[in-house]
Amino acid sequence: MSIKSPKPHEVEKPKLTQPLTKIEEATPQWLSTILSTSITSLTSSKIGTGQMSNTYRLFPLYSSPEASLPSSFILKLAPLSTASRKAALRYGLSEREVRFYSELRPDLTKLTSISKCYYSAFSPIDGTCTLLISDAGLEAKAGDDLVGATKEQARSAVREIARFHGEILRKKEEFKIEEQAWLKQIPLSRAVLGLMFGGFYQRFYRKDNNTLTEEDWDLARRFVAAFEAWQKTQEKSEREDDRLMGLNHCDFRMDNILFGVNGEVTVVDWQTLNCGPVVSDLAYFLGGSLKTEDRRAWMDELVEVYVEGVNGGKGERIESVLISREDVMRGLKERAWVGVIGSSVGAMIGERTARGDVMLAEMMRRSCIMVRDFEADDDIPKVSGGWNGWLLSIMGICGRMIELMGRWG
Repeated sequence: MSIKSPKPHEVEKPKLTQPLTKIEEATPQWLSTILSTSITSLTSSKIGTGQMSNTYRLFPLYSSPEASLPSSFILKLAPLSTASRKAALRYGLSEREVRFYSELRPDLTKLTSISKCYYSAFSPIDGTCTLLISDAGLEAKAGDDLVGATKEQARSAVREIARFHGEILRKKEEFKIEEQAWLKQIPLSRAVLGLMFGGFYQRFYRKDNNTLTEEDWDLARRFVAAFEAWQKTQEKSEREDDRLMGLNHCDFRMDNILFGVNGEVTVVDWQTLNCGPVVSDLAYFLGGSLKTEDRRAWMDELVEVYVEGVNGGKGERIESVLISREDVMRGLKERAWVGVIGSSVGAMIGERTARGDVMLAEMMRRSCIMVRDFEADDDIPKVSGGWNGWLLSIMGICGRMIELMGRWG
């Protein structure tokens, strides 16, 4: 899509306090105002899957050579689906990402793995939002959760999320992250998780689009039934030792990581950012984005990379040790369940696609195996026979909710 700059008498200064609602509103004049330069025309192309946002790459044609300005940008808008937009508004997803780029990103100057923000806007009324950020480049390719990471990709990804965690831990008092309402953990009760898992169950149980075993289903059902007790245990642990309470990406996986031709890494989609134990991101990545055999073979090495990244990097002067290997291994066992949660939630709030279905089921399968490998299920009680009745009940509720969400969309 290409838009040419209007004639001078047709120019209307864009209202930069308001988010765009559609790509057609991204005009040359709009971008000219943001960049304080003259743009002759603007071409756009849609990228990404558009599950929780609509993302475009913009190619401006400057009126005169602009050596200091990029040749392309990334523009993120709210999802077109009413149901997805309502979900994003309900859980604060768009607001989190917009405020992360506009309020926190400017102070994370040491990190090259997070795009620079040129413009941001968010409406708390209808959930519309706009983010204009730097482009990782046409050569950068997104990872693939289904294929899994190569060893080098895994090392690079873990190193960058570790650096992010380390910067946040060092600056959390400066950022006052625990006082920021928009960074609070997204509330999730057992009833809501049960509803979401019900949707996942309805979509995948004994279907031919996945390889989940009865052992996996039993494990996931037990966890959902015991979720409230697990939450209280986590909260108690966090109160007793808040050293490693920082910020989590909370959807840190291969699909949300771009890899450049020279090894550059860019982490995208910060919509689920919230406060929590930093090791959660590592647990989610190891459990969901790596093939099981690769995770088992590489985990010790990746844990070492993570510890070095958080503490400042191998060979660099470290003022204080923020995290140890023992901290990480303990955290991985405690947070091994995050993939089960993420797969259940993802099945309910994102736009449904054939690839998305296969990916969510595979992430659930890998995560269940990791839980067993860490013996994290030892403290989860067996489910009584009453579970089946409860499950059937939430199936009915879930089916009705899905139907209503379809009507809203």
